[in-house]
Amino acid sequence: MERVVRSAREGGAFTLIELLVVIAIIAILISLLLPGLSHAREAARQTVCTGQVRTLAQGQTVYSAGNRDCFASPITSGLKGQEPAAANALYCFDTSSETPTSTMDWISPTVGEALGLSENRAQRTAQIFNRFRCPSTRYFNKEVFTGSSNVPPDISQFHALAGNDGFRQVSYLAPEGFMYAPAPVPGIRTVGFDTPVTVPDSYRPRFDLVGRLERKVLVADGTRYNATGASGAYLDFDPDTSPRWYGSFVDSAPIYHGSTAYGRQSRPGLADERWKLSFRHTGHRIAAAYFDGHAGSIKANDAWRDASLWYPTGSRYVGGDGTPEADQFYNALPPDQRKLP
Repeated sequence: MERVVRSAREGGAFTLIELLVVIAIIAILISLLLPGLSHAREAARQTVCTGQVRTLAQGQTVYSAGNRDCFASPITSGLKGQEPAAANALYCFDTSSETPTSTMDWISPTVGEALGLSENRAQRTAQIFNRFRCPSTRYFNKEVFTGSSNVPPDISQFHALAGNDGFRQVSYLAPEGFMYAPAPVPGIRTVGFDTPVTVPDSYRPRFDLVGRLERKVLVADGTRYNATGASGAYLDFDPDTSPRWYGSFVDSAPIYHGSTAYGRQSRPGLADERWKLSFRHTGHRIAAAYFDGHAGSIKANDAWRDASLWYPTGSRYVGGDGTPEADQFYNALPPDQRKLP
């Protein structure tokens, strides 16, 4: 019987060259598809983030309805915790899901019950930062900052949580221009600065005193970046119940060039591009929700230039510590036209 010898091609098998060509084609297709997939994934993250800042803004609206138009802030919901001794007694250990974790915490009083947050302060803090967070955040705090003189009595609970899962970087901050009373008020510690914007002395954290609600940012993406000691730079996470300067819930606005969340002013021990931790969405944008309840995104250059986003109507741009973008814009105007709409 005649023996028939068939070639590899006749048998349907791939030659080595054909296999390499197929692999090359697949590699090319993957390289073409990956940027599109990455962009779609980031767009989805930004959508989730925008929805969350909108939820926080709506929580403030609900809170104000039962509190004479006042929204949660360090001098409304956090008023009783203005002093460290009082704050430690009011806030530490087990309280309620709506109790502030610090005098500056406006999130627990507004959405703590709706989100089912823990009654324990340390666990509630971790839930705010880990569960209710911007999905584009990347970093965790495995250490707890205790640089202030007020070391809370429940600090060991924070250390235990940090040693396990850690605390994800702070996602959302409220601009201080809306959160404080600029004029000295008996019994209230005010933190707001007079530069680069001065706020009317009559202002208080109330919806009816904000001005154009659709133009004023109530909450936005933001991560404070700080540095201290031999360990160098770290994300600012402070369990102090009554922090002196801002903290995990409130920060100076992007219009302030020295902001540790948004600014680019060089400071010892701080990375020059720390602002990217806050402007973390595509095109260096931040998600922001406004006092009227709507939400969107803001480009970095607009956030640095437009002071009216971050301060009540009637405030005045005076410069001094402003961003280069804001100085260029407002200094070109006559002094009598630097009042913010």
